[in-house]
Amino acid sequence: MSIFKRYSCELQVHEEFGASIPKELDSITNGLIHSAPSKKPADAAWDMEDVEQVAAAIHARRNPDTGEEEEDEDTQFGWAGFLNDDEGIIYEGRCIRGHLKDAARGISTLPNIGLKQFRSKLVNRMYIHRNEGDAIYLMRDGKRILKPDGTIKRFIQVMTRQGPRSTIKYVDYVLSPRMSFTMSILDDGVITRDHLEMLFEFGGMHGMGAERSQSWGKYELIHLMELEDTND
Repeated sequence: MSIFKRYSCELQVHEEFGASIPKELDSITNGLIHSAPSKKPADAAWDMEDVEQVAAAIHARRNPDTGEEEEDEDTQFGWAGFLNDDEGIIYEGRCIRGHLKDAARGISTLPNIGLKQFRSKLVNRMYIHRNEGDAIYLMRDGKRILKPDGTIKRFIQVMTRQGPRSTIKYVDYVLSPRMSFTMSILDDGVITRDHLEMLFEFGGMHGMGAERSQSWGKYELIHLMELEDTND
């Protein structure tokens, strides 16, 4: 007998769904450096000397057919894209979990939640089942989406140590994708189906992915179906 309840979840995104994975080499390199431990663990392999080669390999994988625009000395740019496998675009299960954790913070003060520290209780009881490579497939009309539908370009002014700079921001997007995944919730009576429905209602209005301030990534919960326990 399983200690979890499993739910089949399906979301329909309305209009644009923005990518959030860095594509440009500098952002990938900085991300690797930022995520590295500040001190070398005892008896552990240490390959930060190879960070530039690792970043270059990631960059090549994320940009198989694209080149980067030339920059002038006062202009920087960033580019967010989707990950993909050999058959189409994918979204990571960890990103869905992160989105739901964010939504849990948004509804934690609602009087009908009925739980103190709702977000932490949810986080310790919620798991997203992933396909190989942590992949959630983006679908449309029953078929996988092969590539982005477009890219937006925005001009942003930022302040750096060298003074004000003009930044060009690129974001890939797909239109109206649908995604399905399975969620497991610890079956201890703390997190209920009502909680999950409120979570997705808030999350659908809040939006998922990039450019939420532009009303991107809003979605509707198509179904939330409890699956039978197959471990009896």
